[in-house]
Amino acid sequence: MEERAGGALWITPDRAQKHNALARHVLAGLAQVVSAAASQPGVRCLVLTGAGERYFAAGGDLVDLSGVRDREATLAMSEQARGALDAVRDCPLPVLAYLNGDAIGGGAELALACDMRLQAATARIGFIQARLAINSAWPRQSA
Repeated sequence: MEERAGGALWITPDRAQKHNALARHVLAGLAQVVSAAASQPGVRCLVLTGAGERYFAAGGDLVDLSGVRDREATLAMSEQARGALDAVRDCPLPVLAYLNGDAIGGGAELALACDMRLQAATARIGFIQARLAINSAWPRQSA
């Protein structure tokens, strides 16, 4: 999931076969790695990217989310995802999203949580939630 190169810590969730969908275990791992990275000596910035060439992240993992059926499970999933994005937003190191492929739905939310974005010429970013009759679930909550 991570690789060091010249002070940059590359974080690549490796789920290319699932279009790098953001399952709950992926979000939990992302939060842990990002939170731990700030204290690692020699790390000057983080770079998030997706495995393969087609997707940075295709949003939430629909198979994983199929078990989220009641209010409590929905709130827990949303809190976990928001916590992962907050770890990215609150990281004291610069966090760069390298959009090597499409960032869709929750993947677009993850890209926007980063400090900067670089995008491959063939990559697209899109909030498709409205077409699915859902709203963005992972924005920062205001106090």
